Amino acid sequence: MPRQCCRLLRYCASVGLVHETAPGIFAANATTKTLAQPAYEGGIRHYFDSVGPTLQVLPSFLAETKYQDIVNPTDTAFQRAFATDLPALKWLPTQPDLFKAFQQMMTVRGAPGAPWFSVFPFEQELGNFAGAHAFIDVGGGFGHQCLSLRAAFPSLENKIVLQDLPETLKQTSFDLKGILPMAHDFFQPQPLKGARFYYMRNILHDWPDEKCASILRNLASAFGPESQILIDDMVLPDSGAPWEATSLDIKMMALFGARERTTAEWLAVIDAAGLKVSRIVPYSTRCQDSIIQVVAK
Repeated sequence: MPRQCCRLLRYCASVGLVHETAPGIFAANATTKTLAQPAYEGGIRHYFDSVGPTLQVLPSFLAETKYQDIVNPTDTAFQRAFATDLPALKWLPTQPDLFKAFQQMMTVRGAPGAPWFSVFPFEQELGNFAGAHAFIDVGGGFGHQCLSLRAAFPSLENKIVLQDLPETLKQTSFDLKGILPMAHDFFQPQPLKGARFYYMRNILHDWPDEKCASILRNLASAFGPESQILIDDMVLPDSGAPWEATSLDIKMMALFGARERTTAEWLAVIDAAGLKVSRIVPYSTRCQDSIIQVVAK
């Protein structure tokens, strides 16, 4: 084995990423195998190749802007790091490798623990809904949430719609049988009217308040009499937020000029969109992940 490889593996062994079975001999362990999965590999690549360079310029960016709130997604530390005028979520699709890593990472975010629909009363809220589209996963990436829901509720087959940008849908490797893939930009009017649930997982935390309100208004314009929005995102406590949530909040600030929101901040954004919160149902204490049920006023 080349000496440089041995040195790298020796470090990996020292932090538990591989086993050192004998001097200069290394073997994969459970951690190695987990991190080799596409979703976790994507997360590592995303943090090294996209988040890392952005965080390096964040201190100087904040100093230059005198630590003022970032309200423009085209004027963040990300634009300085990558010399672009595009928002991060518009620039990433122009970089296929980085974009694929980002989408792979999103399939694993929040995976441990009970799924949201086992805590939120999904079946009760679905009721006897007879419309064509029961569940629209808006900005749903590769479709991992659609697949989980289809497996848990087989009666929803062919009533679940996965919406995302065309470049995202082209990269999914999942078997979407029983799920309708549909290219859609959520800043454009929602084409599917009268669905029961318009669901967004880890979408609104990527955007500042005005953009969030715009996205929500687009969805509300498609409401039928039984429609509601389910926002699957962090809801931070006013104090004592966990470390993982606060670290992701820094990432949101650096890349997108956005934030992880407290209850009061969510209520304000949703009210600005002309909607109201019916209830907030936490389902993961690790990151304060919750379902925010939003209905018409």
